[in-house]
Amino acid sequence: MKKNISLIIICLTYLISFQLLHAISPKKVDNPSKIRPSPIENEKWEAAVKKIFEDKGACLRPSTLYFKLKKVLETDKSQLINLTNMLSHKDTGNPVLPPKHSIGLEEDIESFQVFMNQATGHKYLVFAPVNDITSTDHASKIKSTLAGNYPINTALKDFQKFVNEIDLRKYTALIPMTLFRRKHWILLQITKSSVSSKHVKITLIDSKGRQASAFSTTHIQTVLEKYFPESDIRHLYLGHQGLFNDKDCGFYAIAYTLYLLYGFPTKDLKMVDFSELI
Repeated sequence: MKKNISLIIICLTYLISFQLLHAISPKKVDNPSKIRPSPIENEKWEAAVKKIFEDKGACLRPSTLYFKLKKVLETDKSQLINLTNMLSHKDTGNPVLPPKHSIGLEEDIESFQVFMNQATGHKYLVFAPVNDITSTDHASKIKSTLAGNYPINTALKDFQKFVNEIDLRKYTALIPMTLFRRKHWILLQITKSSVSSKHVKITLIDSKGRQASAFSTTHIQTVLEKYFPESDIRHLYLGHQGLFNDKDCGFYAIAYTLYLLYGFPTKDLKMVDFSELI
């Protein structure tokens, strides 16, 4: 009897040890290239990202990075079609253009551009960079070179009016946003995938790792819930930007924008190896 009990104990110990070892062992991660839509789209995306990262390490103002993004997008008309000047009002049929804002440059900058991915038919609104400053008095004292071009409130107001006028029922909005107190860029993704529902999914995509969750984003969520009362808001901390790297967050925000524009799923962003591209 004692021998049987001893044998059972040994077997249980072995089984538990094996399960623990399996749980803590590194899991094999597929090569990111295998999870992307196609080799051709993968090559186009990688080429676009390399152009964006040409000035990696430089502290570029938000508008400069946005203009770099626009230039890159204009070179690939086979994949992305710019619909910005081709949309009309749902009732009158008159052209509807995104509003423009003065940010101290030689020319005003449009609030966003509208693109369609030819492979999927999905429409994307790619915004000029915004900031997270919600106080009008405080925002007026901050230079746009430090805090993004204009407040998130303004961008969302422009966005809501535009979407209603052209009756855009399925879309993804990609908004590079400067978090002023952190002096850090993130990408705000807003996706509406259902024609009938008003529900949207909102993701705050951060190039820093989980340690960035210590910073509060309550003020941003309050603004988002005002414009999108039926929404799920989540954070995605990717860890691509090193702990002591305080310069490249804007580049990553733009690279993520490109990744999503080319039709790659948000959930696979974490597996992208940027060391092979920059």
